[in-house]
Amino acid sequence: MMLENKEAIATGSARGTGKAVALQFARKGAVVVVNDVDLEKAEELGHQIKSQGGQALMVRADVSNQKEVEEMVKSIYFKFGKIDILVNNAGIIKRGSIEDHSYDEWNKIIDVNLTY
Repeated sequence: MMLENKEAIATGSARGTGKAVALQFARKGAVVVVNDVDLEKAEELGHQIKSQGGQALMVRADVSNQKEVEEMVKSIYFKFGKIDILVNNAGIIKRGSIEDHSYDEWNKIIDVNLTY
């Protein structure tokens, strides 16, 4: 196993590309931190990883919220003492032109996709 004794986090990993990344990390032997704003979905993936013999920690955190990101990182360091691999996967897409979105919607897109 190429990633044994490595701790890997993929943000937004409860579905889509992030889920595929998390599953691949687990297959390669990493301890996977499953992060998403939807804890129920994160727990589903974490249980899937565990049922396949992997190790997972499920953490609910909104990557657009600095305090939640800091708390997530603290909890990971408290449990594992390190983060070896980080995939900043979390992102949102809103269809339409910039004029179609409110100021708050636009800021949320920027906060999730770019800020933290």
